[in-house]
Amino acid sequence: PGPGRVAAETIRAIKEYGNTFGVPMMWAHMSFHPRYAAKPFALGGSIGLIPKAAAAKGRPRPGDLAVLIGGLTGNDGIHGASASSAGAAMDQAAVQIGAPLEEVTFRQAILDLRDAGCLRALTDVGGAGLNSAVGELGEACGVWINTACVPLKTRGLPMWRILLSESQERMVLVIKPERMGDARRILDRHGVRTAVIGRFTDRGRYQVVHDPALDEAAIEALDAPPLSGEIGLDVPYELLDYEPEQVPVPPPPPRRELRAVWPALSPGELAGWTPRLLGHVDVCDQRYAIAQYDASVQGRSAYGPLFGPGDGMSVESSYYASTPIYGSDRAAVFATCFRPALFAAHPVRAARQCMLAVVGTLVLAGAARRDICLCDNFYTPHLEEGASSWLAGMVHEIAQLSVILGTPFISGKDSSAGSVPVDDGVIHVPPAVFFSALGKLPSVRRLRPNRWTRPGNLLVRVGLDTPSAAGTVAAEVLGLEANDVDEVPAGEALRWLEALEALSLTQAPSGWPIGAGGALAALVRGTLGSGLGAVIEGLRPEELLLEHRVGALIEVPPDQLDALPPGLRPRVIGRVGGPGRSLVLDGTELLTAPALDAWLSAFQERIG
Repeated sequence: PGPGRVAAETIRAIKEYGNTFGVPMMWAHMSFHPRYAAKPFALGGSIGLIPKAAAAKGRPRPGDLAVLIGGLTGNDGIHGASASSAGAAMDQAAVQIGAPLEEVTFRQAILDLRDAGCLRALTDVGGAGLNSAVGELGEACGVWINTACVPLKTRGLPMWRILLSESQERMVLVIKPERMGDARRILDRHGVRTAVIGRFTDRGRYQVVHDPALDEAAIEALDAPPLSGEIGLDVPYELLDYEPEQVPVPPPPPRRELRAVWPALSPGELAGWTPRLLGHVDVCDQRYAIAQYDASVQGRSAYGPLFGPGDGMSVESSYYASTPIYGSDRAAVFATCFRPALFAAHPVRAARQCMLAVVGTLVLAGAARRDICLCDNFYTPHLEEGASSWLAGMVHEIAQLSVILGTPFISGKDSSAGSVPVDDGVIHVPPAVFFSALGKLPSVRRLRPNRWTRPGNLLVRVGLDTPSAAGTVAAEVLGLEANDVDEVPAGEALRWLEALEALSLTQAPSGWPIGAGGALAALVRGTLGSGLGAVIEGLRPEELLLEHRVGALIEVPPDQLDALPPGLRPRVIGRVGGPGRSLVLDGTELLTAPALDAWLSAFQERIG
């Protein structure tokens, strides 16, 4: 299928699962790039709260029961994780069949089991199925399981399929044997399918059998589980105690630098280009997708993913905020950054700029750097020469920057299978990393919104200059070739973030990070999201197209201009206008009817 079909089906799948499951969709966005045509990059994540006392990873003890709960195990999801790291073609059996209502039944049951003191440990059944889930839990002491006790969708599944199936909505619980009766009552009350499939041992071995003669009652009564029936695995965990040989990775290969000169545009010429700029998929209105996802369920959303003036118009917020604790207005804030075109130009420099951008988005929203943590998801081409060097370069870059900024990475993942052989060659995705950032504020009232608040307030561009055209929306629209991604000095970026952190709501009651589409896109979103126009003066038209990944557009009351922290490097570019959807540059209207129509319609037209 083409990119439009993939996008449309992705939207439908997220909607049908997420809305049914009943958790708010924090934020969603789609980007398109030709080098992802053969192997799209789909990334989803979730964030939850847990009491600190329950946050430590549990450790099974000999005699504990291995209990499988949730969905049936079937032929779906065989080699699901490994297939995602393979080529473009894969067996349909590798695709898991989702059943969100199955998971709804046990999500509260797990909390009740925890609070009743029944649980020793637990894990989900994900990549490599039960083989991985049970195997990892058993490393603490040893484990024995009987695959004949696993509830199946399809009779007669061989042991290896039962072990490797990645059928969805399953969890493995480690239940204290003396609390199994209480655990069953809790699980039965919630209507959760439950099966005792094994016991943890003191043998230090991973043991798997298939013995229909041993049912659940027998397993619970066993003191020493036997190796009976069909023996599948009986291996010591000592096999895992090895150090792989280190492979030296050279520095990333040098690239011949291509620079582009921005064309000198008149306001009228920029107005002529604006429909295409606003119609670019990284800039245009994606409400068609976002509005299909439930962001209000549970009533915890405080800001985003859409906002507007109440006249039927709304735009994507630059961040999402939630008040997840009942009775408290403390806020959790979330943002992401992923720019495929920028990574295609220079992966390491793009990694720095995108990391600075996502941290800057949360700092602009009101979070302190010390209260921000990050997640990285790498996607790189395994068959492209030099790909491992770019991967290592990006890892070293963001690791060093994490120390400089004081923003730790608490999670991450690497998928290095972004090369796909096709009839006329191999398509490689750009070496890239997707950034997610989570922050917290002591009160939701300290959030800085995106919408303009008052006519007459100044619009001030702040932050470092990144004048290159490389990887920008405007470069694609105007046909400019460049790969000279700006090398932003880390020390200057830190000082800019420190100044941004010192910015009060009085000094700047609203703001937009400048990213895809430059200041032009930020101005359009601010105008449409607030119902207040903007008047821009004294700025070269092409300057509105610069994508200052380490910069923002803030609204400043005139009497607060001189009080701005100097480290912001402020530059007044205009003012907030009166009510209406208008963006005027030196007397020329940029937000024309064709431009607005392109912004509104481009995304839905792209995905059909």
